[in-house]
Amino acid sequence: MNESYQATSTTNPGELCARFCSALGLDQRCANIAMELAGKMANVGALAGRSPLSGAAACIYMASYLTGQGRTPKQISEAAKVSDSTIRNAYKSLYSERNSLIQPEWLKKGDEMEKLPKPS
Repeated sequence: MNESYQATSTTNPGELCARFCSALGLDQRCANIAMELAGKMANVGALAGRSPLSGAAACIYMASYLTGQGRTPKQISEAAKVSDSTIRNAYKSLYSERNSLIQPEWLKKGDEMEKLPKPS
């Protein structure tokens, strides 16, 4: 088909979150939180210098646990096409900024920050 396709603009991590969440079978609430995290991480600078793919993957990892639909870095790596170690490393940065990234309204339905896996 169109094998010479070239993107004309940078793909934003929020757009990638929606696509990857769908591929992982995550619900719309999880996708929305991942997309909001992706937007907030840019403001906080939590993943400055990282690729949009690794940023989106780390946001999905965090959002999946916040919503009780935890996906492993390995599962996310298959959808995002980045290594699971890249996801874990990016997640460390997000985790350290969790108090400024996670919105209280995301936690209303019994979700808790304590459900987040500790970075290894």
